[in-house]
Amino acid sequence: MADKLQHTADTMPNDLTIDLLTRITDNFSTKHQIGHGGFGTVYKGVLENGEEIAVKKLDIISLDDVKFMNEFTNLMSVRHKNIVRLVGYCCETRRKLVPHNGKLVLAYMEERVLCFEYLQRGSLDNYLSDESSGFDWCTRYNIIKGTCEGVNYLHNGPQGHIFHLDLKPGNILLDKNNVPKIADFGLSRLFEKTLSHHTTKVVIGTPGYMPPEYIEKKHITEMFDVFSLGVIIIEIMEGPKARSKLLEMPSQEFIELVHENWSRRFQQTTPTYTSEEIGSLQRQVKTCLEMALQCVEADRHKRPTIAEVVSRLNELDAMFQRTSPSLLPSELPIDPASPGDQDSSNASRHNERETMEQERGARGEYDNEVGVLRKFGPWGGKGGSAYDIEVPPHRLYSVTICSGEIIDSLAFSYIGPNGQSITIGPWGGNPGPSPYTIQLGPSEFLLEVSGTIGRFANSRSNVITSLTLVTNEDRYGHFGTERGDPFCTTLQTNCSIVGFFARASRYMHAIGVYVNTNQLNLAVSRRRFRTDNLGNANEKLVKIGPWGGNGGRAHDVNVAHHRLESIAIGSGSIVDSLAFSYIKPNGDRLTVGPWGGALPNPYTINLDPSESLLDVYGTIGPYVDSRSDVITSITFVTSKDTYGPYGTGGGVPFSTPVKGNSSIVGFFGYAGRYMHAIGVNVDAGVDENDRLAKIGPWGGSEGIVKDINVAVAPHHLESVTICSAVVIDSLAFSYSKSNGQKYDIGPWGGPGGMSHTVKFGSSEFLVRVFGTIGPFRASRCVVTSVTFVTNVRSYGPFGQGGGTPFDVPMQSNGKIVGFFGHARSYVEALGVYVRTY
Repeated sequence: MADKLQHTADTMPNDLTIDLLTRITDNFSTKHQIGHGGFGTVYKGVLENGEEIAVKKLDIISLDDVKFMNEFTNLMSVRHKNIVRLVGYCCETRRKLVPHNGKLVLAYMEERVLCFEYLQRGSLDNYLSDESSGFDWCTRYNIIKGTCEGVNYLHNGPQGHIFHLDLKPGNILLDKNNVPKIADFGLSRLFEKTLSHHTTKVVIGTPGYMPPEYIEKKHITEMFDVFSLGVIIIEIMEGPKARSKLLEMPSQEFIELVHENWSRRFQQTTPTYTSEEIGSLQRQVKTCLEMALQCVEADRHKRPTIAEVVSRLNELDAMFQRTSPSLLPSELPIDPASPGDQDSSNASRHNERETMEQERGARGEYDNEVGVLRKFGPWGGKGGSAYDIEVPPHRLYSVTICSGEIIDSLAFSYIGPNGQSITIGPWGGNPGPSPYTIQLGPSEFLLEVSGTIGRFANSRSNVITSLTLVTNEDRYGHFGTERGDPFCTTLQTNCSIVGFFARASRYMHAIGVYVNTNQLNLAVSRRRFRTDNLGNANEKLVKIGPWGGNGGRAHDVNVAHHRLESIAIGSGSIVDSLAFSYIKPNGDRLTVGPWGGALPNPYTINLDPSESLLDVYGTIGPYVDSRSDVITSITFVTSKDTYGPYGTGGGVPFSTPVKGNSSIVGFFGYAGRYMHAIGVNVDAGVDENDRLAKIGPWGGSEGIVKDINVAVAPHHLESVTICSAVVIDSLAFSYSKSNGQKYDIGPWGGPGGMSHTVKFGSSEFLVRVFGTIGPFRASRCVVTSVTFVTNVRSYGPFGQGGGTPFDVPMQSNGKIVGFFGHARSYVEALGVYVRTY
């Protein structure tokens, strides 16, 4: 019977007998009792194999079996690293002799028992203290972050909304590595039929952790848990007496007091922190405290959602990654033959300082004869086992990817420092019938790995849902399906990727890269396009775009353009193919394409010698079996006529008008069975405004049109400010001209929501914007969520999402420098300005 409690990510909790549970708890004796909550008593049970579990016997007189099992099914689906794992349950009705009015009578006894993993260190309330003692700050921050992620999963996970309604330190348990796990989640739904998202007659929660709207009106929303979480964060930072301190002084004075107390402890830590590290830690303390005080606002409408809380913490982590990487947890290589501990890598960010060489090792830096080898990442989930290499890589030789809907496995080979060839993997699941192998040429180097991370099927941890590899000669992928959160490596000049490390099981859960920092003298671009002809590129050409999806292969022309001569379009309901011819400066005629699925009778546009192409516009959207967006229509405007539209249209508009004496002399883009994306090559003589292109907008059209004065041409986006709660309430941004003069735009939209400001440094620029649009209250269509992706990291999502997704594709040779759209009470539509290099 003990074997029935073995539980993995791919098995469900087991139906256990009351006889077994009675035996392992010594008939639920007081000596085995380890806790008592609002819904029952908890006992420690020890199986015959020595495994320990927590057995919660529910306090219950009568509960309908169907209701219990229906609600219990919801609890079984909850699987998260910061939620106590449910391993078994008992739902039995049995007859038993019980005393009644001085006699023994035969009664029917209902037994409802839940069995959870046993956590050695007990509950968080045993470890609360002020900053002068107890856990160090990094351990406390990990507990804060983990608890927030657990609540976010309950509120927004795939199992639907689950409100805890009794969050408190006593319901947050710690494992042996101080990883927090939330207990007693969802149990209130088992006990009261009248409980809803609005009001309830039953008394729930714990005094001190209940919000004012519940105490006064018994009103319940997800903000109940947010309020409780705010109290918990304050107590984690400043101890159990923190709430009384807060009530005795203004909020700002309380923030300054806590900030000063923690600063004192940082300065007294041995070995000492550097001034830069202390500054980073102080910002972390202040941000957490300010956020906690927002969570305990008396007006629930002023509290952030848990998704916004987690997003802000993620931003904080990204800041740490850039400013103080020595304070981040080290990831030690694990023997590929041995399974990894999924929790141990997250146990503590910083327990004690190491020597300088040890710090470099923790950051993944190693000296060898070919330069400094560094580890970046990993990106992805914590599932599976950790895999790494043992022999330092010198040069990457090949990469083999097996993918379907997600990335199933990865293998690769590389050249070691002594010239030996080493093959690694496959890491992950069944390689399948047709893995794809990328064989790098003798002068080809891997410069970028990008992709997406998200949930899949019954995996408890995130997986790699797509991968794209970019070399100095070509682009490979994407492999898998692009969905979830994006990630992307960012390398400096003279660097290349020479190997990988990962987490994997049945799937690829996470991937990181080894980078050699002194290997080649190549500038890294976000995308390199395949050349269909060889020759010297015309350095005076300006590339604008591409617009569309990133399916198929990249196509470009690397021969100097002079004049566009003809364009051939294959189209039906969409644009299937593109071919064109142009004249070189020496008078030679070159024909390019067709790119895409060639049709037998394309429509050909022959331009007169004095006719110039001035504009290309059309639409982008999904199509039948294509995983990536395609060009659904296209129109060409010359100095003499308009040709098109070709394709029936539908989707998001794009346009590439040129001004002055400039003209479009060629094209580049992506194509497979269809034309997925198109960009244009513009001849010399363009001015500052000619390098701007508008893409979009996405969303509704009822609000007021919002735009910038393109006469004041934006050169660099300085900042973006988003106010959001359920949807995007408002947008503001600032940009600078080429001379450095700054302009502030907005806010566009209405008041409300929590404000987030993203500031971009001089070397950080926006390359992608994506999100969702849909109806909200009286508005037919608004922007419900938005995420910003730069060449450094991702910001967001802001807003709770829902509706139709939109995506401004990753810019290969440009950056997003401004916005336009529609706005009224909310941001109803959003488009972008793109500046090409």
